[in-house]
Amino acid sequence: MEELYGESCSNYTVLPNGISLVRPPLENHTAMYSRFPGIEKFQRKAIYSGSDVAHNRLAVQYILEEVVPKAQRVGFIIHGSCGNRFRKSSSLPNVFFDARFDTFSDYATTDTVGLNPVITGGGTNLKLLQYLSHGLQVLSTPFGIRGYVDLNSYVTVCEREDFAHALLDSHCIMPPEPGYLMQHYSWEHIAAQMAKAYEETLCG
Repeated sequence: MEELYGESCSNYTVLPNGISLVRPPLENHTAMYSRFPGIEKFQRKAIYSGSDVAHNRLAVQYILEEVVPKAQRVGFIIHGSCGNRFRKSSSLPNVFFDARFDTFSDYATTDTVGLNPVITGGGTNLKLLQYLSHGLQVLSTPFGIRGYVDLNSYVTVCEREDFAHALLDSHCIMPPEPGYLMQHYSWEHIAAQMAKAYEETLCG
């Protein structure tokens, strides 16, 4: 706002997008394995979740063409409508598609890594909060974590060319984000901050 419009920082309040749920990852794989029996043989799983928009399709294409072939010991879940255009053409044995958005929690297990290989798009990446709020380990490009300075030390950040190596190295990916920090992004906390900002404006 300062750069574009010359407005002083004291004239506006910046609040983040939020999340409605903070929970630990699942120990139980029943739902995942019942939907995708073939994924049980993979010790590590990785998930990319997103809607059918351009930057998500580019990310899925990169995962399928560049990451999956180099990380064949990993089971990949392409979750949400971002995978609709690739489902019929993909015959990779370690890739599983689920277009339903309401099933994400079934895949948020202790051995699942949230992938964020985006290099285009606007605003902050809400999928980063989605992954972390479910207690997942997260692997992201530097572009994918823009705007989340406070979360940077809890996400494994590397260029997408290094994603396959990171997934295959059990010591490479950082532990999941502690829930107490994620509470900062809860809608309850954000709403309270917004109410405070309105009150200060009205009383100022």
